[in-house]
Amino acid sequence: MKNDTDILLGDHTDNVQIITTEPLRECYGGGAWEAIKDPATSVENLKNALRILEEKNEPRTKRKIEKIKKEIKSREDFQKCKEKAIWWYPFRSEKEGREFIHRWNEVTGMIKGGVQHE
Repeated sequence: MKNDTDILLGDHTDNVQIITTEPLRECYGGGAWEAIKDPATSVENLKNALRILEEKNEPRTKRKIEKIKKEIKSREDFQKCKEKAIWWYPFRSEKEGREFIHRWNEVTGMIKGGVQHE
C-alpha cells in the first residue's frame, strides 16, 4: 500500500527522489549526500525534499533533515551576501560607494560636455 508521500514523490525531480529515498553515504559519494550538495538541486527542490522527510517523521531521517536545512541556510546566506555587498566593493560602506558613483558621473559628465570634436 502506498502512502500520500510516495504518490507525491513521483511528481518531483530526480534529485528530490534521491534525497528522500537513498541513504546519505557522506564518505562514499553518491546517494542523498551528493544530491543535497549538487548545485543543480535548487533550493526549492531541497525544501520539497525537506517537507517530504518531515512528513514521514522517521527517526532515521533526522540526520538527513539536518543536512538539508544546513545546505538551504548556506545557499540563502550566500545569496544574501552576494546581493548586498558585491556592487560597492572596495568601498567601506554602501553610502561611500553611492557617493563615489555620484562624483564619478559628475566628473565624466563635465569631461564629455567640455570635449569638442573638430
